[in-house]
Amino acid sequence: FATLWEERQGPWENAQWRGTGGGIYKSTDGGTTWKQLANGLPGNGAITQANIAIAPSNPKRVYASIAVNAATAFYRSDDSGETWTQITQDNRPVGRIGGGDLPVPIVNPKDADTLISASTVAYKSTDGGKSWVPFKGAPEALTEVLTGRVDFYFTPVLPARAFIRDGKLLPLAVST
Repeated sequence: FATLWEERQGPWENAQWRGTGGGIYKSTDGGTTWKQLANGLPGNGAITQANIAIAPSNPKRVYASIAVNAATAFYRSDDSGETWTQITQDNRPVGRIGGGDLPVPIVNPKDADTLISASTVAYKSTDGGKSWVPFKGAPEALTEVLTGRVDFYFTPVLPARAFIRDGKLLPLAVST
């Protein structure tokens, strides 16, 4: 899988231009050829940013945070990207980080239904992205101390734990 979008940042604040060639692509031959995925996704190059995550415990399950200009949405595929569904109307888990980048979904390596979306606030879903709750102990204080961006990594050995990364790893207990 790969995501592609066109964007140019201007030399002054709030100056950006977006193209129409964005989307999510899939290769089944090691990258020799690529197919743009469209069934259920915004079409005609409308995607202006996208981040994807494949569930390690079920590689057919793929999640995507997607932006179409200023609008954001969370999508899921259960058939390796052939079809997609906007899985929730809750746009909090795809809030842009500092108004810019979309968060990357992080899937629990042992449970394809459990994932975290880490933006300036962290959200957790245990039902495959249908519903989201603020992460208990969401690191508001940490985002002020650090840079405003929070990333999580599930560990394969202890999937009930994750780490916040901001230039360094910090242990964080994650309730399951």
